[in-house]
Amino acid sequence: QDSDASGSVNANADYLMASHLRTSLMLIWLILHASMLVVAATTTAGTGMADWLRHLQIHLPPMVVPGPNIEGGNCSGLSFQTLETQDLGSTNQVEVRFHISGVDLSCSLLLEVVEGTLMADFTLSESVVSLTLAMFPLQFGTPQLALPSVPVRVTGCSVDPRVKSINFRGESVMTPMLQALHDQIRGLINTHAQSVVCRMLSDAASEQVSQVATRVSSYLGSFAGAKPPDKLPQAKVELADWAVYPPVQVMKQLISERPDAMKDLISLASPLQIPVVPLVERPVSHEIKTASGNISTTWSLRSVVVEGLHTVHENRLDIDGRGALLDVAGAFSQVTLRLGISVRVDDMKGQVESSYPLEETMNLTMTLENCSLGMHLLAMLSKDSLYELWVDQMQKPSCYAECARDAADNASLGMWDWSVDVEPTLRLEMPGATDLADSLDATVAALLRGQKHAVESLLKGWVQVKRARLNAAMWEGLQTLEPCGDTKLYLGPPAWVNAVLLWGSAIMLAAGICATLFQCLMSLATGEEEEDRRNSSHLMPQDSPASSPITRHRSARSPSTSSAVALLPELAQAANGDVVEGRPQDGNTSLANDPVVPPSVGLLFTVMVAASICLFLYSDLCIATEINFVFHSKGETLSIGPALAFSVAICAVNAFQAGAFLIAACIGLLSILWPFVKLVLLAFAWRAPPKVFSLQARDKLLRFLDEYGKWSLIDTWLGILALACYRLGWQSKSSDAKFFVDPQPKLPFFTFVGASVLGLILGHLASGYHRHAMETEEAKHMDSAVVAPRSLCFYAPWRIGLLLVLGLPFLAGLIISGAFSHTFKMVESGALATLLLEVPERVRWYGLVDLGLQMTTGKSADVGLRAVQFIFFFFALAIPICLQLAFLILWLWPMSYGSQLMMIDVCRALDAWAAFDVFGAAVTVAWLEFGIFSTFLMHYNNLQQGCSLVGEYLHTECFHMECYLTPGYALLISAAVLSYASPRFIFKVCAAALEERLKEGSNNNADTQGSSSDEDSEEDTSSHLTCEDARTCALAAQVPSQWLPGLLQHPLTKLVAKPPQ
Repeated sequence: QDSDASGSVNANADYLMASHLRTSLMLIWLILHASMLVVAATTTAGTGMADWLRHLQIHLPPMVVPGPNIEGGNCSGLSFQTLETQDLGSTNQVEVRFHISGVDLSCSLLLEVVEGTLMADFTLSESVVSLTLAMFPLQFGTPQLALPSVPVRVTGCSVDPRVKSINFRGESVMTPMLQALHDQIRGLINTHAQSVVCRMLSDAASEQVSQVATRVSSYLGSFAGAKPPDKLPQAKVELADWAVYPPVQVMKQLISERPDAMKDLISLASPLQIPVVPLVERPVSHEIKTASGNISTTWSLRSVVVEGLHTVHENRLDIDGRGALLDVAGAFSQVTLRLGISVRVDDMKGQVESSYPLEETMNLTMTLENCSLGMHLLAMLSKDSLYELWVDQMQKPSCYAECARDAADNASLGMWDWSVDVEPTLRLEMPGATDLADSLDATVAALLRGQKHAVESLLKGWVQVKRARLNAAMWEGLQTLEPCGDTKLYLGPPAWVNAVLLWGSAIMLAAGICATLFQCLMSLATGEEEEDRRNSSHLMPQDSPASSPITRHRSARSPSTSSAVALLPELAQAANGDVVEGRPQDGNTSLANDPVVPPSVGLLFTVMVAASICLFLYSDLCIATEINFVFHSKGETLSIGPALAFSVAICAVNAFQAGAFLIAACIGLLSILWPFVKLVLLAFAWRAPPKVFSLQARDKLLRFLDEYGKWSLIDTWLGILALACYRLGWQSKSSDAKFFVDPQPKLPFFTFVGASVLGLILGHLASGYHRHAMETEEAKHMDSAVVAPRSLCFYAPWRIGLLLVLGLPFLAGLIISGAFSHTFKMVESGALATLLLEVPERVRWYGLVDLGLQMTTGKSADVGLRAVQFIFFFFALAIPICLQLAFLILWLWPMSYGSQLMMIDVCRALDAWAAFDVFGAAVTVAWLEFGIFSTFLMHYNNLQQGCSLVGEYLHTECFHMECYLTPGYALLISAAVLSYASPRFIFKVCAAALEERLKEGSNNNADTQGSSSDEDSEEDTSSHLTCEDARTCALAAQVPSQWLPGLLQHPLTKLVAKPPQ
């Protein structure tokens, strides 16, 4: 019995081992299949995947095996350490070997027994599975189009199950016996499992993978040979013809003639971060069905990065148009496309079930070697609608969509056709699962090898088959964008405001001039005005010694310096801080009502002040300068603008927002606020009576306004600088295609210049009448020495005289040198400069004369620009030079006292209008803050949206200008400082010299009166010369040998060379 029992036990043990071996092998296949499903569904292995795999529930179906059948079972705790994939195929065959090691799994099986229940619990640890799959390509009509085919065969298999433990439990009578033999059963499985498992795996793997290949081939086969429609959609209006559209044709010529520049621009975009629009970012659900179960996944695209754009072949870039089609082509040596993808496994049903969803991320890298791409884009746009777009609307895709809707139905935009030549290489980057990513990369590489033509054909066909869905998705995306709407460009105040300000000032000027002419005609007719002027005039007969219009009521130094009535030069007052105590006036008589001011002038002055205020308002608020983009090709010109638009007020606000506070202060305070303050103060000084505004205060105010009124021109000088610097362009060498940036001054620019000049005239007019009104009613008798021509150099220290004689010509030469020298340079950069200009052309050297000449480059027939150019040269160059010449004449030329005072008035007027120092200040401001201001304009003006895209994708500015000083700036700033400071010093010196001459004349007059007697009075009377005779004698007597030594010889020689009495 023991022997029989022992044999029975051994037989049962062999039977049980065999049955459990088959069961274990089935479990191994299920484990492998489950892991393959996980890889195919998630293609991800983040930090949470390991836990997710361990919680998978793998359900075992009933299986008939030798021995007790398996009624079912359940496995969990799946994990593996490495997954390796090796490509073993050739050009005509795909063969891949998968090697999985370190597989761990715990299972519980319910075995079929006669009585009770029997459960088998086993654990796999460090198991190894190696499987090789092979498939042959399926031909679609031509050898050039091949896809993966079925059936899929298993050409190699190797399994090492490594059962770590096996235990039996349950109520069956066999449980204790099997539990006693568990070690032997485990050893038997580990030793003899490979052949059985590989046989089972071959059948199951071939069946499962063949099902997938069949579905993929059926899906991709629908794309083979698909072509675009024969005709374009029917147009409703006249379409834009891209074959003649100037921007497209200019870009075509730029690409052809400046390929290196295009390559530089494209290279700036690498790496290119392409934004994922909401439509593309929207998650896409997908379900994978196999005989083992279903997997539901959700995919979403997070990011797209393109690298390697610098490998572009510059000679293979092209853009052109064919009616409503746009053709774009390019080729690259190697481009890398990186896709950031988010994957979520929502649910797994069937033999493998997930306990909870898994969400992971991965990066898919696609490398395209020697790729070329040609796209034929359908762009049916209404010609009228396209040409009517403003520059800000041209930066909105929704505006082009509206142009397309006007032209045809929703089929008017999209990809019409494309051609591609690529050799793709895919690589998957999965955090924490490098082996899994490498396995998928090898599998895909094996599938794509030798399939280049098939991939290209499928890509072309995919566009055609999916055309309707792609168009629908595109229009759906366009509808989510900001609507086109009306332009948001600031085009100045409403038209009625412009009309009121402009026509109001013109009407006031016309009415004032007409009223003045009418009053003059009436006065000439009645003689009343001439009689009033004669009765109220303080001037004496012209040829009398006292007829000079420069006599004053007090001394030039102090009211108490002399009891005699002396002359008071206004420059002496300015030099010594004295004020005018003019002749007695009615406390209610304003300057406008003074008898020396003709009533017609009094009225006209007030009207001109009001008109100037209206002109400044119009000039400050309205667009003064526009910068347009002009395209010309094949005889057609298109101007797009205003790309940039400026008014004086906008410039001040933009400069402040940009942080260019110096520019903001110059424009806001000197060009906006100061002109209004000056005009209001001029009107107040003109109309305020002495009891309200004293003569002394009026004198100081008018002098201040007259001297500093020119600083309102600083905005004009900065505008002229910008006009010249923003002028850049490109001209084709093989056709008429050209592009240029066109700064276009508008009417407010010219009215601002005119209003500034008018303000200077009004200021000097008020000062002149004020000085005229301060003259005494009765001029006193003047000595012939005062009336006779004399040089001012006799009445100043010889060192000062020598300084002026040498310094004034030197300063004039310095001004000329500074004007003709290159004093600063503009360095241009950004996408526009790269595209249009060669490297040496991006640095431009400027000086005062260069700026003035370039102002009218290409616009020589523009009368307005010619007028501004004349004003610029006249104020910034001609007047400063003339001022130095006038000072020399005043200092050296023998003149009567009255003529010298008149010459001082001329010098004061020239100084008030000399704006060379203003230009020097403008260049300094441009050097300090022009770059900041230029950057701000590109991002916060009409090009804001386009320049933001350029900065985001090309990593550079649209256009940037930076001002740098050159060595010639030292000449400019030195001349500017001296031209500002020297007149103040010269006026003081001349005032002191004039006072010395007055003292000499007063002393001579007193000596003559004390020594004369009644007897020789007749002789003395005859000895006094008339003014004309005295001037003649003095001119004859004052030869150079008498007045030059006073400058060039020792100071003591002046006592010997005393002028004749």
